[in-house]
Amino acid sequence: MAALMTPSSLVAPVPPYGGVVMLALGLGAYWFGLPRLGRGLAASPSKVRLGDVVPFRRRLAWVAGVVLAAVDESWPVVDLARRVSLVAYLLHNLLLVLVVVPLLLLGLPAWAVFRLTEGRLTDAL
Repeated sequence: MAALMTPSSLVAPVPPYGGVVMLALGLGAYWFGLPRLGRGLAASPSKVRLGDVVPFRRRLAWVAGVVLAAVDESWPVVDLARRVSLVAYLLHNLLLVLVVVPLLLLGLPAWAVFRLTEGRLTDAL
């Protein structure tokens, strides 16, 4: 049986857990993962900070992409996109595809992309 959509169910707020989780995971993986990945390089010291391996503009692009993704996946935007408006759904998808993904790719340094894609399984795919 299909669920009944009432006006009160359309405006019922949904907690923004998707956006908060995306923000925490995106920033945590970048701030702690890239220095750890940089320590594995051939000529790197034992202690590597994020500022040593990633320039400021790349960090800014990554943070902007993660923040935009978190806002796009939080309550008002995602509820409008899922339940109310086709235009909101299309803008939600366009923002993810045309803004968030390029910002995240700009935020990754080239050595990290090469390092993350050098495995045999990745080459086979």
